[in-house]
Amino acid sequence: GDSGPTGPQGPTGATGAASTVTGPTGPTGATGATGATGATGATGATGPNFTGYSKEWHVSGVSGNDTTGTGTLLNPVATIAKAQTLMSAGDSIILHAGQYVESPTFSSKVLMRAADGYQGTDGPWIQGTLTIQSGANNSQVTGLVINQVDVTGTAAAFFNFCNITTINKSSSGNCRWSGGQLGLSGSISVTGTGTTTLENQTYIGSPTLNNASGNLIIVNCRALLNPVNTTGNMFIVTSSVFGTGTYTVTQAAGNLQISNSQIYNATGTALKPISVSGGTY
Repeated sequence: GDSGPTGPQGPTGATGAASTVTGPTGPTGATGATGATGATGATGATGPNFTGYSKEWHVSGVSGNDTTGTGTLLNPVATIAKAQTLMSAGDSIILHAGQYVESPTFSSKVLMRAADGYQGTDGPWIQGTLTIQSGANNSQVTGLVINQVDVTGTAAAFFNFCNITTINKSSSGNCRWSGGQLGLSGSISVTGTGTTTLENQTYIGSPTLNNASGNLIIVNCRALLNPVNTTGNMFIVTSSVFGTGTYTVTQAAGNLQISNSQIYNATGTALKPISVSGGTY
């Protein structure tokens, strides 16, 4: 026979228990677009300008090398001559301990000094002639031991705490030697014009002035030996003067002034006369 009518819907069954199984991870989404570039930061302050500043060139007769050395403290050159090829006018040459058998001539201004300061006779030793020419005007040398110094032309030069055996000053510029010892076993000859000042020296040996327009000023010398004024203006101030000949001080012409000084024989045990055969005293 025919099917009977569909019966009424039964009640909804109870909710099933929650599943504890995690479903699979979905695929990674597409990478987002790159963000816009940020604004440029402010420009930093300009660094110092070293244009025109002098440089230091290091020389070591012990550890320097003229082939591989660059003249820095850690990589010095071996000779003053090599440093001269590197320097510009007004630069400094720093001499480290050692003996330098060379005779440097400077035609442009130089500042040359001992690396370790004044060491007396143990300082860096130039075993030749150091020449300061006109173009090296106002050069300065400090703390060195030097066999001979020649200052020529119109140069002015300044030497501080140096031990120098022989000095020939023929220039017309003003020169000053301050501190140290001068003319030990050598001599000092001033034949140029201008003013030459020897001050605060432990020893000055046999200085001679021989230029009518020259001035030689000797101040505060502990031991001044046999000064001679052939012609010119010689001033001896606050110094102890010693003589090995008949007279301690001799003058042939020019002007001689001695003040606040003592005039002794060679050993300092007795006073001794001076000789003025010409000029004024």
